[in-house]
Amino acid sequence: MFRKKEVTIGITINLENYENLRLEVEGDVETREDVDDLITFLDGMLARLGRGDPATAERVDAYRRRVLALRPAEPAACPGTTARRAAGSSRDAGT
Repeated sequence: MFRKKEVTIGITINLENYENLRLEVEGDVETREDVDDLITFLDGMLARLGRGDPATAERVDAYRRRVLALRPAEPAACPGTTARRAAGSSRDAGT
């Protein structure tokens, strides 16, 4: 468990035609689950934006697939914590 910290996650998605979508979420976190909650909240906001235009929706969804959906199952250890690996994970198996 880590000490309570303030985390800010900011993103900018280029929508082309000189348009950008910029979002920022911020919150106090104590655990990795709290950080995951912020990421899930950001993903939920993105899921609602750009739905009126198929090209815009695709750019937003491409960002979501590329950046948010492919988070590593076990992030690197934070200073002062010990990372635990799940038994039989693909990282342990060398794949």
